[in-house]
Amino acid sequence: MKIELKDIAKNYDAVEAVKNVSFTAHGKQIIGLVGRNGAGKTTLIKMLMGIIKPDLGSIKFNYDENENKKVGFLPEERGLYLNMTVKEQLLFIARLNDLSKKEGLENIKYYLNELGILDYLNTKVKKLSKGNKQKIQLISALV
Repeated sequence: MKIELKDIAKNYDAVEAVKNVSFTAHGKQIIGLVGRNGAGKTTLIKMLMGIIKPDLGSIKFNYDENENKKVGFLPEERGLYLNMTVKEQLLFIARLNDLSKKEGLENIKYYLNELGILDYLNTKVKKLSKGNKQKIQLISALV
């Protein structure tokens, strides 16, 4: 996979959140975004994920034929629905990503089992420990 960002910019009213960011990432590179608070790191990631659109510039993803064309995102802040069960939460995410209910449930059970928390499938998210909530976040990104 190749990701190309060219002259990306994003403003929030008078605040310039991201200004003229360009880079290319090839293959299985790991890219780190480093900067002080308010530097625009989260805004840039949200633009990469398609959560928000840049005001200027372009973002292109180029995939090889055999590559998975999905990208997961695990935010620092929790995006969990506390009154849902783990199954409901993860199935909701799976369905948003166009997985059938059957396929979504298979993936969910696989990841829950791999992380040692399959027993929590029907537990309300609000009853989980912080660590297990983080595991649900991770599974959400993987699904």
